[in-house]
Amino acid sequence: MPTSNYYLYDSRSSRKTLIVLRFSYNNSKLSFSTRQKALVKFWNKSRQRLKEVTQCPEAKSINQILSKIEVDVNNIYRELILTDITPSNELLSARLKEKMKIVSCAVKTPQITSLDFFTMMDKWIEDSSTILYTV
Repeated sequence: MPTSNYYLYDSRSSRKTLIVLRFSYNNSKLSFSTRQKALVKFWNKSRQRLKEVTQCPEAKSINQILSKIEVDVNNIYRELILTDITPSNELLSARLKEKMKIVSCAVKTPQITSLDFFTMMDKWIEDSSTILYTV
């Protein structure tokens, strides 16, 4: 029987820290970042959710997200079992990212052919114009 647990990435932090899902199944464990953050003082270890207090107005919505992730990972696991596919961390993680619509943050570098000095300078001015204290 698979189990889902949530933990804070850094339980000693004084700042907001990531909430991590640990999904245990078939003697394997998947650690997955929920992309949600919380202050340690608002985290309830036994419930593995945020305390819904007035000082933490986002608690209810984050708790709903955590519940949805838990349902999603369990559904993905069951779906794999029913289709005779052996679950793996890579497969579960990929399907969960797909379900959550998480896109890779890979940055595409533009293909630059040979540029002369002035074209390169114009490109540099254009790119750096959004940064303070530059041309």
